[in-house]
Amino acid sequence: METLQTIGVVFAIIGTFIGLNIFLISMTKDTADIIFGNIFLLMTGHLTYLTLAVYKLKEERR
Repeated sequence: METLQTIGVVFAIIGTFIGLNIFLISMTKDTADIIFGNIFLLMTGHLTYLTLAVYKLKEERR
């Protein structure tokens, strides 16, 4: 069950990343904007993943 949730989270992050990537490319033709957007998306994805991991650890401690 745990692994399924982890896989789900990973796929959700990847899906959001790809979707926003397509949105960025359609909105701007500037490469720098797209690269910056990608870095920003990766950071937010990692932050979301980390907060979820910390939350899960706190739940397991109880």
